[in-house]
Amino acid sequence: MKKILIVAGAIVALASCKETDPIIKPAPAMVDTTYVISTLPAADPHNVLIEDFTGAACSNCPNAAAVITSLEGNNPGRINAMGMFVLDFPQAIPPTGAKYDFRTDAATEIEDQIYGNVFAEPIGGIDRQALGSAVLGSVYQVQYQNWNTDVATRLDVSDSINLSVSSVYDPNTHTDSIRVITTYLYPTSTAHALSIAIVEDSFVDMQEQPNTTFDTAYQFNHVLREMATSVPFGDAILPLMATKEAGRVDDRVYIHKVSTQFNPAHCRIIAFVTDAGNKSTNVCQSVQTKMVP
Repeated sequence: MKKILIVAGAIVALASCKETDPIIKPAPAMVDTTYVISTLPAADPHNVLIEDFTGAACSNCPNAAAVITSLEGNNPGRINAMGMFVLDFPQAIPPTGAKYDFRTDAATEIEDQIYGNVFAEPIGGIDRQALGSAVLGSVYQVQYQNWNTDVATRLDVSDSINLSVSSVYDPNTHTDSIRVITTYLYPTSTAHALSIAIVEDSFVDMQEQPNTTFDTAYQFNHVLREMATSVPFGDAILPLMATKEAGRVDDRVYIHKVSTQFNPAHCRIIAFVTDAGNKSTNVCQSVQTKMVP
C-alpha cells in the first residue's frame, strides 16, 4: 500500500529500497520533523506490548486471549496486544467453514525474523524481551501461563522516551493520518526504530475451544491486519543523529491508505519504538489510539 510521510506541512518523496524478500513492503519515504524542547516532560508509565501468536484452530488460544483481556482490565490503557496469525503454522489455518482468514505476511515476517518461528500456539512475546520464562530453545517466546508475571515486571520499567500517537481518518479517501511523536528524556546513542500496527476488533467467527469443539460465535479482538511501517523491523528514527540529546523530538505523520476490507470503527493504531541495533527487539515504549475516535 502507498504510504507517504508529511513533514513540516510538505510532502517529501524520496526513493526507497526494496527488501530482498518479496513479501516485505518497501520502506516509505522517510524525513523527520525534529526539534528540541527546553522543558522536559515527566516520564510516562511504561506500557507493555504483547504479540500473541494465535490461531482459530488452536484449542488453548482462547485461554491466552482471556489472559490479555484480564491484563487489559487490570491495567487500563497500558496493555497493547496484537493477535499474530502466521502463514507457516497449522493452527493458524482457518477451520473449515470459517468466514475469515486472519493470516498476514506481516505477522509471518515478524515471527520469522524476530521470533525465529513459533514452537507452539498459543505463544507470545512480551516487549520482545529475553525473559527467564521463555520456552526452551527460544529467547523471546513466552507461554501464556507466564504472561501475568512477565507483564507485571515490565510495567515497572522506567522509560527513556515518551511516545504519543493520534489518528485522523478520512472516510472519503479511506486514508488515515497517523501522527507519532517520540520525545527523548535522556541523552542516548542507541539507534531506535518505529513500528505502526493496525489491529482490528470484533470479528465473529469459528474458534476451537479447550474441549476441542468449535464456538461459531467467538469474538476475535486485537487481530493484526497490517503494518503502516516497514516490515519486520520498522522505520529508523533520526538515523543520521549519532546522539539524541535530552529533549530531542521526532515528529512524523504517515498518510496510510486503509483497505476497504477493514472496519475503521473497529480498528486501533498501535505504535511502538524498539532498539534498532538488534533486530528491533526491546520495546522501549508502546501506545495506541482508535482509528476513529
